[in-house]
Amino acid sequence: MNRIKKGASISEKSVGRYSYPLPVKASGAYLDWLEAGRHIANQDPIIPQQERIIKGPFLTSLSPESHTGSSLWAIDFLVPDGTKIIAAAGGIIEAAVDSHSEWGPTDKSAKALNYVTLRHDFGGQIEYSQYGHLELNSFTKYGLKIGDFVKRGQLIGVVGKNGWTDRDHLHFMVFKSIVAPPGWQSLIVRFWTTGFFTTVLNWLRKN
Repeated sequence: MNRIKKGASISEKSVGRYSYPLPVKASGAYLDWLEAGRHIANQDPIIPQQERIIKGPFLTSLSPESHTGSSLWAIDFLVPDGTKIIAAAGGIIEAAVDSHSEWGPTDKSAKALNYVTLRHDFGGQIEYSQYGHLELNSFTKYGLKIGDFVKRGQLIGVVGKNGWTDRDHLHFMVFKSIVAPPGWQSLIVRFWTTGFFTTVLNWLRKN
């Protein structure tokens, strides 16, 4: 069950609706992602059960130490390095870095993050989605550059450890620009859902 952080309001939810930023199928089976996520969550240091959240076919982590400020509603998808990353919605590439290979478990490594940021226009409502912990050179190998338009579902990178992290995962967040410091407001992401995922999720919660 999703945990809503104290102080959240409807105005903090994303205007647009996003697809999952990862391929829904893993090795041809929907539930493989959950098994992979549990394996990653059980690595030392183990992610507490109360910080593990199921979203669709994926296991995610709250990561309360790093998800603050403009990253408040960020989602860590627990998927292995090498997993392909896809655009959650159509948009223009606003910023991108994929030149880092350093990583570590403290904020001292935060500046070594590889990421892609997309700018989305939902009928005049501007939002941004960001995909963090990209494999070295995985953005440029797809021939992408800042200013390009990418379609929903288009490949934009590959998951890889860099920056502030202690395990394999994709750091995904949606935010908007604001006047007050730090200049960005984190938004609760609205994902597209299907009847199949709802059925599976309800089954998992009961078993």
